Amino acid sequence: MAEVGGALLSAFLKVLIDRAASREINDFLRGQKLIAGLVNKLKIALLAVNVLVEDAEEKQATKPYVKTWLDELKDAVYNAEDILDRVATQALRRKLDAEFETAAIKVRNRTYASLSLYKLRGKIEEVLDKLKSLAEQKDVIGLREGVTGRPWERLPTTSLVEESCIFGRDDDKEEIIKGLLSEDKGGNELGVIAIVGMGGMGKTTLAQRVYNDERVKKHFDLEVWVCVSEDFDLFKVTKTILEAVTMSTTDIRDLNQLQVKLREKLMGKCFLLILDDVWNKSFDNWEALSKPWKSGAQGSKVIVTTRDEGVASITNASLPLAAKAIGAMLRPKANVDEWERILNSELWNLSIEETKILPALRVSYKNLPSHLKQCFAYCAIFPKDYNFTKDQLVLLWMAEGFLQDVGNKTMEEIGEDYFHDLVSRSLFQQSVDHETHFLMHDLINDLAKFVSGQFSFRLNVDLHREGFPKTRYLSYMRTAYYTFEKFEALCEAKQLRTFLPLELAPKKNCFSLTKKVLYDLLPTLRCLRVLSLSHYGNITELPESIGKMKHLRYLDISFTKVTRLPEAISKLCNLQILKLSGCRYLTLLLRDMGKLVNLLHLDITETGIKEMPMNLSNLQTLKLSGCRDLTALPRDMEKLVNLRHLDITETGIKEMPMHLGNLKSLQTLPTFIVSKCRGSGSGLKELGKLANLRRTLSILELQNVESPQEALDANLKNKKYLEKLVLSWNDLECEDADILESQRSVLDNLQPHPNLKSLTVNYYSGGRFPDWVGHNSFSNITSLQLKNCKYCCSLPPLGQLHSLQNLSIVGFDAIVTVSSKFYGTGSLSMKPFGSLKVLYFEEMRNWETWFTFGAENEDGAFPSLGELYIKKCPKLTGWFSIHLPSLTKLEIDNCPQLVISLRRAPAIRELGLMRCNEVLLRELPVAMQRLRVEGFDSVESLPEGLMDSNNVLQELKISDCSSLVSLPTGGLPATLKKFQIRHCMKFELPTLLDYSFLEELELFGCDSLRSFPLDLFSNLKSIEY
Repeated sequence: MAEVGGALLSAFLKVLIDRAASREINDFLRGQKLIAGLVNKLKIALLAVNVLVEDAEEKQATKPYVKTWLDELKDAVYNAEDILDRVATQALRRKLDAEFETAAIKVRNRTYASLSLYKLRGKIEEVLDKLKSLAEQKDVIGLREGVTGRPWERLPTTSLVEESCIFGRDDDKEEIIKGLLSEDKGGNELGVIAIVGMGGMGKTTLAQRVYNDERVKKHFDLEVWVCVSEDFDLFKVTKTILEAVTMSTTDIRDLNQLQVKLREKLMGKCFLLILDDVWNKSFDNWEALSKPWKSGAQGSKVIVTTRDEGVASITNASLPLAAKAIGAMLRPKANVDEWERILNSELWNLSIEETKILPALRVSYKNLPSHLKQCFAYCAIFPKDYNFTKDQLVLLWMAEGFLQDVGNKTMEEIGEDYFHDLVSRSLFQQSVDHETHFLMHDLINDLAKFVSGQFSFRLNVDLHREGFPKTRYLSYMRTAYYTFEKFEALCEAKQLRTFLPLELAPKKNCFSLTKKVLYDLLPTLRCLRVLSLSHYGNITELPESIGKMKHLRYLDISFTKVTRLPEAISKLCNLQILKLSGCRYLTLLLRDMGKLVNLLHLDITETGIKEMPMNLSNLQTLKLSGCRDLTALPRDMEKLVNLRHLDITETGIKEMPMHLGNLKSLQTLPTFIVSKCRGSGSGLKELGKLANLRRTLSILELQNVESPQEALDANLKNKKYLEKLVLSWNDLECEDADILESQRSVLDNLQPHPNLKSLTVNYYSGGRFPDWVGHNSFSNITSLQLKNCKYCCSLPPLGQLHSLQNLSIVGFDAIVTVSSKFYGTGSLSMKPFGSLKVLYFEEMRNWETWFTFGAENEDGAFPSLGELYIKKCPKLTGWFSIHLPSLTKLEIDNCPQLVISLRRAPAIRELGLMRCNEVLLRELPVAMQRLRVEGFDSVESLPEGLMDSNNVLQELKISDCSSLVSLPTGGLPATLKKFQIRHCMKFELPTLLDYSFLEELELFGCDSLRSFPLDLFSNLKSIEY
């Protein structure tokens, strides 16, 4: 089998050569003439083979003996790296000895170091002989020196999601019309056709002929023609499209309002939009311009005419996997010669039968930059359908040394760039089930396994492979218990670098690993960089021999039952990542963890740790969430100036340490607790010094803020990278007017940056909200939760938050009326709550009235509302009559005085009525598919004819109706599949009704129901009683 990889060796060799010439190694070897001479010879030997690598890569695909040569070279290079890593480790240990050890121990350790270096002599000579032999074979196998690769520039990443179908300039009118009228293969994705050609070639004329064709006019609900021209302005183009759609002018001056209005006008319509003469080729502009188009019906199309192929390229996708991969590779290559070189590659001629890999995917991999090749090939350890996260993979890459140092970026940031590049090249794809998870398509997984060759091994898959000496990366799927025989083959893999158990469905503490692996096998694998023993519930301690794994960078013993860490771990001076999450029996960390000078990532979430060690000066990530016994951070916390991520969520910590503002590199701080005593902890002023905070920030114990000025010092208004903000006070019983007004001033000064996407306010005790809450400048907010603000007597104008999708209002005891102010005072052309999808009201004890918006017969607010929940509002007596065309789910719970009509919400599919007025049972939505009835104590029978007009009901649940005796005499609808009745003590099942259509039946707590004939339910698939 021909391997496509190889160029990654060139970058690998360069790193090794630089390391062999590094100051740390040369200084350490001063006085060790023999070893220093051998290391110098090793550097020269690496240079000798490096000049052959590029030519070997080109020839290996069609010449198996060149492939064998490359494999042997790669094996030798791995061994050379192990040698240099051992030398560098000894150099680091000598430096640490000078800092930590006594004079006697220093002499002993220096003697040990000299002996250890002397033992390396044989290994260095062995590698030198191998490299010399490989270099001498160049003429025999026909390799040339000096063939160099091409410089590479990083591919810009993009969040563009609109995928399209591109037609060339030779496509005529009929071909374009065929594309317009055909079904969308991309599902709900918007189809885009690009007509590309020089000026005067007839692009506009062709588009006009298509636009005016009768077949096209009949097919689309709406046709829009917009001339864009060279001077592209996002606002002007959006406005022009809106005016063309509405056939009227608009005075809207805000881009967001324009887009919301356009989205409303296009919603549910199958439209054709022609953008004539487009010059701008910015991904960001295309993404922003196309946002409103997503609301159109499936089958909507866009035609773009342009002189620039770059414009067409920003709309491409909806291609088969191989085409996507090759297209992503070609996108940044503007030179025609590069395209022709790829086209003429011999890799296209390799048969699929020979390699089992599509030629397009082989070519795509071959043209990856070398550092991405190495990272991608490593992913061969993942089985098919395995879901991995970006953070998980980046840490593994970091431990294996695949990340190249770039400027002032951290290794994790560099790894994130690599990851996004591989996503943009379609080699990784987002999981359907988990937003933060990724996986490789089966064909891409085959490619990774193919290019990794002998160096990667999946224990469950490759059991019949012969020979393991070259294996460096091992993974296997955990089972309940693995015997030692399963691992015996690894006794040959002495150079193994990764030992990584995996599982498709993560579980905690449910696996067991034989002690022979832990105490007999693993100590022999001295070259390990990555060792994971996570989720093995039978591991209660680690062997002291772990301290001999000099190369170890990554140690994961999460979710084991380890009670203590062996002191030998402090000898792992190369350790970068230590993961202990879920070790609930672990209460203490090592006292001398300060010796782990390379430790960058420490994860002790959900452990029993009670105290944090000091002197972790190089730490960049510290995860402590769920450590409920941990009550304080280290006293020297202010010295962790490299710290970028700190998570103390749900710990026993009561306040932030003093001088936290010194940690100016901090980027993520999910929880900040305001100190009650400024002599022992930090106030909001320290938060103001952290300018780079991003993602989520929860500020707790805001009642400890001493003045509104302190809140202003937090400088939230300038933290533009924050996406989610939580502001939380304690539940205070206070009616003092001065204190309430002071709290309002505090909240006013905590105004965030307009980029914010999510806001939560808990236990705010002010009488009303400051003006910024609900202000239309916060056009990016999609989620808002206002909870337990029991002194607030009015709601802010939230209707003018045009991007708001989820709104929760809970625990407003002082609210009596939801007035028209709730909808805002925006433009008349903008419907209040235009984007809202979920609305939740709960525990509004004194709420009585909800005013409507606009006239009763007009379409008003909430045009997109899909789910509405009203719970524990005992005084609410009426509901506004408003058209809710999108409402599909309604739940009303414990609102005994609420009487509503559902005629204005025709789309309801799911209805829940709990502890409500019986009147609500008299009229049910005709399109309802699921109904839940609960807590109607006085109802003896469901109303007659209740379901006569419903022919789609599939699920009926009735519970806690103490007086219910029977069903309607008309029986249940024949569409019903699932019937559940619980805790209805008087209920009896009528035996004369038809139940043959039921598939699931659940009867529980129905004391009067002693027995029933089972043959009434001829199609039952499950029954519980």
